[in-house]
Amino acid sequence: MSRPKQIPASTNGSFFMVLKSSFNSMRRVEKIIAKAILDNPQDILEMTIAQFAKSIEVADSSIVRFCRDFGFDGYIQLKIKLAMELKGPEEIIFEDLKKNDDEKTILSKVFAANIHTLEETLKGLEINDIIKVIDILCKAKKILFFGIGSSAPIARDAYYRFMRIGFPAISETDHHIASIMANMFDKDCAVIGISHSGRTRSTIMVLEAAKASGASAIAITSNMGSPITKIADISLLVLSEDSKYMKEAITARLGHLAILDSILACIAMRSPARSIKKTEEFIIQLNKLREN
Repeated sequence: MSRPKQIPASTNGSFFMVLKSSFNSMRRVEKIIAKAILDNPQDILEMTIAQFAKSIEVADSSIVRFCRDFGFDGYIQLKIKLAMELKGPEEIIFEDLKKNDDEKTILSKVFAANIHTLEETLKGLEINDIIKVIDILCKAKKILFFGIGSSAPIARDAYYRFMRIGFPAISETDHHIASIMANMFDKDCAVIGISHSGRTRSTIMVLEAAKASGASAIAITSNMGSPITKIADISLLVLSEDSKYMKEAITARLGHLAILDSILACIAMRSPARSIKKTEEFIIQLNKLREN
């Protein structure tokens, strides 16, 4: 089964980052092609499709299918995209932490990784998908944010921020309760599931419950082509590189927060007077609680 296009050749997003983020969800032949591109992109620029196929022992048609699955019209367009990225001054592959790195080097690498994730995520985001999410949330009677593990604080933060400007937001960490809530929703409600891997069964179950009730199911993930993207009506992708020393996907988490903050800012700017009024009311109520 063909996977949805992940990054059109006309966009500015890093194709290398897209390959990395979706690698684990690829079929066997796709992984062979992707690995060859990631390992030796410069060599591929000098090969015809027949030469490339022969070098990795796959059929020409498999490479054509691979190109189309990733949004390219054909092999030539793929090579043009590779050439454009290899010509850029920035380093495409983030340098991982090393055992003998000192504190200053570690700080520099972590900050560089975070900046790189935010830049590549911004380039790769489909603005039409963001607008669709904004439209859905502006009209929603209820909005449920859900995530577990390292995604739970992100869901909780989004709930707090949306609730603060007067939106009917909910956050729940128990997936059984969240599934029941989502199952009781209707077409005028929305569920946002956050999962770095896109394979978290609990989060997928909550989105499945949302779909069953007719509610909008939105996923924020770092793995396009993962199971959660097959359930969600809209998937927003964070482009990050995992470090072997940072298994909790620290840079991806920052990307997830940035997407939610951006959506919130866009929503607030649609009705700035209302957002300011609700925020002021929230602060007044909070101060009253502190005084008691």
